[in-house]
Amino acid sequence: MLQRNNTRRVVVVANCEKCGLPLPIGAEYCPNCGVPARKKVEAAVPVAAPLAKLIEAGLLGASIAIMISFFIPEGINVYFIPSFLGAVAAVFLFRTRRVEEALVIAFSVYIFTDAIITVLNLSSLYFSSMSWVDMANEVPSLYDELYNVPSLATIIAYAVDPISAVVAAYLGYKITPKYRAREPTPYSYERREDQGGIVYAVKGGEMKTSASFTHNV
Repeated sequence: MLQRNNTRRVVVVANCEKCGLPLPIGAEYCPNCGVPARKKVEAAVPVAAPLAKLIEAGLLGASIAIMISFFIPEGINVYFIPSFLGAVAAVFLFRTRRVEEALVIAFSVYIFTDAIITVLNLSSLYFSSMSWVDMANEVPSLYDELYNVPSLATIIAYAVDPISAVVAAYLGYKITPKYRAREPTPYSYERREDQGGIVYAVKGGEMKTSASFTHNV
């Protein structure tokens, strides 16, 4: 399974509401004035994926769609279903974190799938020296498609084809696991009085060092 770590951590730096001092990450109290600080959380912000990765995802989804098409019995028209499933799989496998990227991947899958199938069909006609009519005479389902009046279901299926790409992008985006916001390591403060005033000793979890901030009173 493919995984793409396309997120970056953005740390929100808060200031003390009373004295305005920038607070350390996870601070419970202001080192300067001792006022309780509001907790801030690191946010996982998605980073835009390179265009090459989106094209790679589109080609992967198109390959999946074509493989699905090979297992469909002859004479059964599934319309956009293979492309739909390939798009959902590509968005999920590439761990897409942005809706815009999911849309690009989904539409790429649809375009690449149609292009590859068309090239394969034309190539088979070229190397066998056949026309579409000749192939239709040998393949009953193709004959019906060329010579019979299209059904209303076929018209509707092709009309909703681009809409299904949007649905596939959204579905793949929703089922993709998301990074959860991580609580930073909390700091604890030790308050003691010294000759120069009140001293707050800052200690953070497993940190071996501590910092002291002196506030004269």
